[in-house]
Amino acid sequence: MNLNLALKSDRICRSITGMSVYQFNQLAIQFEWNYLEYQKKQQEKREKERIKKNTFKRKSGGGRSNGFKNSQQMLLQL
Repeated sequence: MNLNLALKSDRICRSITGMSVYQFNQLAIQFEWNYLEYQKKQQEKREKERIKKNTFKRKSGGGRSNGFKNSQQMLLQL
């Protein structure tokens, strides 16, 4: 789905998300903040478990990224 196309027009955005462009952008700001907090907590939790179990097989942060360029794209896919 093309985010730029969805955010160009209020009508298109409403048909896809049920929200106006302004409402979607406000939600995206809150979503990004909450998602970053969630990631931070999960990272701390993994590090504590890793230290506790003494399993240092590879560096923390390895693996694929989610493929989204920004939080708006992620929110649109939810």
